[in-house]
Amino acid sequence: MKSFKLLLLFFLGTVLMTTMSCTKDSCTTTVTYKKYSPIYKTLDEMNQPVQILESKEIKETGKIFASGNYLLINELYKGIHIIDNSTPTSPKQVAYIEIAGNIDMAVKGNTLFADSYFDLLAFDFSDPSHPVLLNRVKHLYPDTKYRYSRAQNAYIVGQKEELVTEDVPCTGASNFLRMQEDAVFANSLGGSFLPNSGSTGPINLSGSMASMIIMGDYLYIINGSDLAIYSPENTPILQNTVTIGSGIETLFPYGDKLFIGSRTGMFIYDNSDPLHPVQLSRFMHFTSCDPVFVKDDIAYVTLRDGTPCQGATNQLDVIDVSNLMQPSLIKTYPMFNPHGLSVDEDRLYLCDGNEGLKVFGINDLNKITDHSKYTFPGMEAYDVLRMPNKELLIVIAKDGLYQFDLNNGIRFISKIGANK
Repeated sequence: MKSFKLLLLFFLGTVLMTTMSCTKDSCTTTVTYKKYSPIYKTLDEMNQPVQILESKEIKETGKIFASGNYLLINELYKGIHIIDNSTPTSPKQVAYIEIAGNIDMAVKGNTLFADSYFDLLAFDFSDPSHPVLLNRVKHLYPDTKYRYSRAQNAYIVGQKEELVTEDVPCTGASNFLRMQEDAVFANSLGGSFLPNSGSTGPINLSGSMASMIIMGDYLYIINGSDLAIYSPENTPILQNTVTIGSGIETLFPYGDKLFIGSRTGMFIYDNSDPLHPVQLSRFMHFTSCDPVFVKDDIAYVTLRDGTPCQGATNQLDVIDVSNLMQPSLIKTYPMFNPHGLSVDEDRLYLCDGNEGLKVFGINDLNKITDHSKYTFPGMEAYDVLRMPNKELLIVIAKDGLYQFDLNNGIRFISKIGANK
């Protein structure tokens, strides 16, 4: 009888656990999200001719580059918008270069360099409103830049999005949405900016998420796991290749030092010999995309989740780099979903995704978030440029280009919208 009771209790317990499990598994919620699927192109489709137009409506903002009084805004995978910003209160679109597969750009003197899938293009940029194609260097990038699909006999060159409504398990629904919605948006990051080291003439500014920069007399390009160094001529000539490691994504020049962002950390290189950079140290962090801005002896690094970098954290790391051989963490600050950033003498400008642009005082690095000065919600901000030669702040958001006057606070002065 006792054995029967034990058996009965075991049976009832099993039924109860199964019922609870089924109830838990049956809990679903209906969500609408952006679904991304691969875009395939053959080599013939990727080698499209360049077209130069007077202007074109901006559909999707990408990286930004400033050259003198001109702004260059990347239309992700499609081309470059050129804007005359001589009068920031009324910027004018003066040209559009249609470049298939364009993501990165850099200017040296009167030459504009831009990628086009596997190729590198050089343009005469002496008159920014009328750029002229000078040369196309074929297959400068390795085949690993884009994944090849044998099934499709083509390369995966991007992703297309569509709105999908479906039922998903209740647990983790919010994270599911975050990952889906940020997947492609993160690929178009610009970042924070510094004048290109060694530049002469008009100030050229490139982003902390740039994988192509001008530093001194050379053009640096991330090429897979390598740093490729070219002489920036109409036909760039490879001067040296330095192996950095897998997962490297960004280049940030500062004086004669080069900060290289990767998915697992920040590399610091001595670049006093520009053809032979030497690694000084590496600061490790969680696996994540990491825009970097360096000023004086401090590096500011943002980490975020919901990206192809597979990160699972949203934070700002403030790092002491006064000893380049041993960078050390000063403090970590939680953020919403931080992207690009920039710094001036006493302010940190940070793009925090859907929470917009945030401005913090940085006189006390241990209490940055205690000194919040301004917040500009309502824009999905991901890139900011603090112009060093004028009181001007430029913000790239998903819905366009915003500009702010920094005299006596921060005052919005103009916008060029993006109409996807």
